[in-house]
Amino acid sequence: MNSFLTLTLLLIMPIMIYVACSNNNSPTAPSNPGPGAPTFTPTETALCAPYYRFGKSVIGGTHGGGFATSNLFCNRFNLSASGTVYRLHAYLQSVPTPGAIIQGALYSNGGSAPLSLLGQSVTQTAVTGWNTLDIPATILASGTYWLAVASNSGMSFASNGGSGTNTGFNSFNTTFSNNPSGGATGEQISIYADYCP
Repeated sequence: MNSFLTLTLLLIMPIMIYVACSNNNSPTAPSNPGPGAPTFTPTETALCAPYYRFGKSVIGGTHGGGFATSNLFCNRFNLSASGTVYRLHAYLQSVPTPGAIIQGALYSNGGSAPLSLLGQSVTQTAVTGWNTLDIPATILASGTYWLAVASNSGMSFASNGGSGTNTGFNSFNTTFSNNPSGGATGEQISIYADYCP
């Protein structure tokens, strides 16, 4: 009888050890973040969480206007708290020319016009709808700044009449530079910036 029990244990023990080791090394399934968790495409990865916006993030009610070839359009907005700006978004109603490019920039405030160029995106192909334009992370104190967008081709944007801190400025400069020449337009396009507090 003892010999039978000993033989049985010798046969069962390796199986028990194998099962125990297999269970201990099994990968753990990642937890489900739930439906409320944010998701980002590689180009939409936030620099921080949470992040904030300033500018005009709603689509303008008047669909019209447009960029002349090789000019830039700017709007002035107030940043209520200090932060690090790292991305711009600009809404285009239409892009008539296939392959047209768009570029965004951030300016300091010179009163009725943009003053110093603080940062700019690389050029990229323009699309109808929201265009995401990454700029180098730029630390700003609270205050008034200009968000700008430029194109090498005529295109339409959504806009409303602007006033106060949302004054528009149109320049026929072909590239971003300090103290761009131009004049006020009174138009506010749909453009805003993402920033980290």
